[in-house]
Amino acid sequence: MEAYARATGKVAADLGADVVVGHSYGANIALEMAALGVFSGPIVLLSASFSREDEAKALGVLDKIGRLPLLGPLVWRLALKSILGQITKSMKSLPQARVKALAAEMAKNDPGVCRANVKLYFAYLDHHKNLAPRLCDSGVKAWVVFGTDDEVGLKDEERATLEACPGVTMATVEGTHMFLVETPGATAKLVADAVAAVG
Repeated sequence: MEAYARATGKVAADLGADVVVGHSYGANIALEMAALGVFSGPIVLLSASFSREDEAKALGVLDKIGRLPLLGPLVWRLALKSILGQITKSMKSLPQARVKALAAEMAKNDPGVCRANVKLYFAYLDHHKNLAPRLCDSGVKAWVVFGTDDEVGLKDEERATLEACPGVTMATVEGTHMFLVETPGATAKLVADAVAAVG
């Protein structure tokens, strides 16, 4: 996660980005960019996981099964096909040419790389235990956003830390974990608020 954060921080600097927006795993990379000081914000975290317990249960199960030498690689190949199907189904209201382009890009994912990344991701969550203080201590202005029916959530202590943090704005939008395509207008408004905060 730290390596991804540093690499993404370099991309943001090269592009002259004022705001970084991350969803799910990408939100945790954005959080780590702020924590490492490689991006000074603002950041918009869509469905970030602040601990192992916050993460979708299915991903935790997939990580455990994925560690098995023979079964793991097969399970990951099947899982990626299933995830791709679910995501494209959730995007049925979008222009189909764009959905097909995204599906073709996502189909390039290597199951072995995904398997290794998820293993390291959970190791990262286990190492920090609770990322809420890490975000708050970064001093970066952040929007922390979840869907009303999101499978990723917050523990009470994490929510309390974030709500007490002066630089953090908590927000909820309608939808599941894929609210950014289910309610794009509400999500775009939050991003616009972050851009406006740059001044």
